[in-house]
Parts: sequence; structure tokens; C-alpha cells
Amino acid sequence: MPHAYSKTRQFTSLLALLIAAGCSQIPTRPNPVAQKETPCVPCKEATPAKPAEPPLQAATYADLPGWADDDLQSAFQAFVTECASLQKQPLWKSTCASARSLEPNADLRSWFEVQLRPWQLVNPDGNRDGLITGYYEPILQGSRTKKEPYTTPVFTTPDDLITVDLGDLYPELKHMRLRGRLEGKKLVPYYSRAEWSLQED
Repeated sequence: MPHAYSKTRQFTSLLALLIAAGCSQIPTRPNPVAQKETPCVPCKEATPAKPAEPPLQAATYADLPGWADDDLQSAFQAFVTECASLQKQPLWKSTCASARSLEPNADLRSWFEVQLRPWQLVNPDGNRDGLITGYYEPILQGSRTKKEPYTTPVFTTPDDLITVDLGDLYPELKHMRLRGRLEGKKLVPYYSRAEWSLQED
């Protein structure tokens, strides 16, 4: 019976190992739900760029400072003179014809408001503040000797006219200049046209 006993002992030992294995802690897979998850930060949606404002926008005459008080006679005469070239364009023909046929004592302010429409320049960001610099280059017929009809002299730049480039002092004022003359040690505005005439006399 030793052989049979030996098999029984082997079976008993194997059974004990199985029981011991059953009592040990069985490793488990980590529960993905139980793990601490890093919260997903939602992506910030990019704000679409605001389209640029139209450079010209319709305005009203009430938007023009001083419109109710301005003397429009000079402006009207300048417009009539300009019609010599404007009337070549179909868009301006009727307006120029209206200007030429206007009665001498007509209400110019009403005429402008009926015939012309004001527009306002606007920055791309919608801001309406700005600086406009205009340049005028006259073309003059002249003579090197004084004779009719050339009786008004044209002078060169005065020797005492001082020009200060403000950008040399303040970078934010680049391309801006100040012109004047010295009075003692002080820089003062240059002579006006009327004052210049008195200087000649």
C-alpha cells in the first residue's frame, strides 16, 4: 500500500496548495473609472477678427461743426469754378447746371443740403478721430522781370524762418515739424500774411 499512500499524499499536498492559493490576494486590474481623471480643459474658441469698417460712411450736415453758422459764399464760388472740370463727368452734370442757374440771393445752405451729401472718413477700427494733412502745389506763370500782368513778387523761404523737427525731441511726433522765428531767445509763430505785408512796408 505504500504506492497508493504515496499518491494520496501527493493529492493531499496539491489540494493544500490550491486552498492556500485560493486564500491569497488575487491581483486585480485597476478600475479605469475609479482612477482620478484629469479634467479636460475646454479649448478657448478664437474670437473671429472684426471686419474693418468701411472707410467712407454716410453722415449728415448736423455732423459738421459750425455748419449752421458758416459763410458758404466762398465755398459755393469755389464749387462753381471747379465745375469747369467736374461737369465732364456725367455724375456731376446736373449738380453743376443747378449751381450755374442758381439765383444770386438763393439760400446756399439749402442748396448744398439738397445737392450734395456729406461723408465721413472712418478708421478701420471704427474710430472717427484722426489727422488729415493736405498738400497744395501751385503752378504759377511768371516772369523774371516785373511787367504786366506779373506784378506780384514770389519770394523764396525767409532767412529767419526756423524749422524744428519734433521727431528729434519726441519720437511719437515723428514727421511733424514746427516753424517759427526767434524773438530774443524765444521761438514764436512766424509772421502771418498781413504781418508780412507790414514788414515789407
